[in-house]
Amino acid sequence: MFSEKIVVTGTPTLSLKVGSNDREASCSRSLGEVLFCSYMVRVGDDDANGVSVPANGLSVSGGAAIRDSDNGNADLTHAAVGDAAGHLVSTVASVSLRAPFTRVPEGIGVVVSARLTQALARAVSIPLVVTRGSAEAGDYTLASSISILAGRTSGQATLNTVYDNDTDNETLTVSLGVLPAGVVAGTPGSLDFVIDDQTVVVSLGASPNPVTEGLSTVLTASLSRPFFRNGVSIPLVVKRGSAEAGDFTVPSAISFGSNVESATAVLSTVRDVDQDDETLTVELGLLPSRTLPGFRTSVNLTIEDATPTVTLEASPNPVTEGSSTTLTVRLSKAWSSDVTIPLTATRGSAESGDYTAPSSVSITAGATSGTASLATVRDADQDDETLTAALGTLPSGLVKGTPSSVTLTIEDATPTVTLEASPNPVTEGSSTTLTVRLSKAWSSDVTIPLTATRG
Repeated sequence: MFSEKIVVTGTPTLSLKVGSNDREASCSRSLGEVLFCSYMVRVGDDDANGVSVPANGLSVSGGAAIRDSDNGNADLTHAAVGDAAGHLVSTVASVSLRAPFTRVPEGIGVVVSARLTQALARAVSIPLVVTRGSAEAGDYTLASSISILAGRTSGQATLNTVYDNDTDNETLTVSLGVLPAGVVAGTPGSLDFVIDDQTVVVSLGASPNPVTEGLSTVLTASLSRPFFRNGVSIPLVVKRGSAEAGDFTVPSAISFGSNVESATAVLSTVRDVDQDDETLTVELGLLPSRTLPGFRTSVNLTIEDATPTVTLEASPNPVTEGSSTTLTVRLSKAWSSDVTIPLTATRGSAESGDYTAPSSVSITAGATSGTASLATVRDADQDDETLTAALGTLPSGLVKGTPSSVTLTIEDATPTVTLEASPNPVTEGSSTTLTVRLSKAWSSDVTIPLTATRG
């Protein structure tokens, strides 16, 4: 630390003693009175006593400078700093091998890790040696080395085992090879692996999920390899969430024959009167010997309520007197059989003779909508009329949605007649055009009588 604020130009250097090696640190940054220096440890920089700094080891050259705020050169003399026990240096790291498990199901891979006791300033390659016991060359694959990047403490390689048709377990040992400089063997330096032909990994799935109430979902158990000699039964356990015991039926196990990798069982759901979705979980039970659970050991199932809601629409609305409007009944979900939806018509200002309304709409199995026509009748009055079409009493298993009724307006079809003349005034001896206009088009030809009254 200097006695006052300093400004650094270029890169001054600071002499260091690292073990028996003379090294230089770069000092290119300052903060107030403090000068910061850094040094990247090299191969062979081992110092069990700690880094030391000789007296007057700070120097400037090649345009580098350390100045005060008045641009005066700083005094670079300083006392020696002895071995610093807090700054020990070792470029030697020990490496060991690790694996999450050493009994590997045949056909499955396991990650082998090489771990350093400390990060190195350079990348290193850790050689691996495989010594086969009962395993043959075609029973596995493994890279010949593991790379560890500079500044990192571990690297990985995958020991992949190969599925074959024999029923024997195989053994092999993975060991550290001849290590690079600065790296020594740690413990463990080798791993003994058993490729377990008898161990089978079981996973569970379900489709479809969610499943519609009243329908079924297929539970599928998958094996990492088939059982060649005998079949196997994989037990299932059910845990109810919001589902009740009567909402579903599920088998107690999924059975496998010999030489198959997957088997299925059917979970059936039961349609009920409530409108709630239900949940349950199907899990693998206590597995047979030499059978391990896989990544998917359970399935969370949702039973979606199958009770459709029923809604009613009308188009066009308003409807012109003498025309028809289409009433559409919609189901939120398709029904498994044909269904008839009753309709009611309640008069507002309309009279019974102003329309003819259907009493129901039929929807075929698997469809989500049906239609019927409501016909209106042209009459002599000039008033608009109203009525309400609504869903009637629905069949069991259906509920009314929104909207369940439609207020219809029957717009009067009686046109009004107006008379125009152009030009007006008209020059004596010329003609003017009389135009008769209807407020609405008429459905047939019509003759409008005119009268002329002298003024």
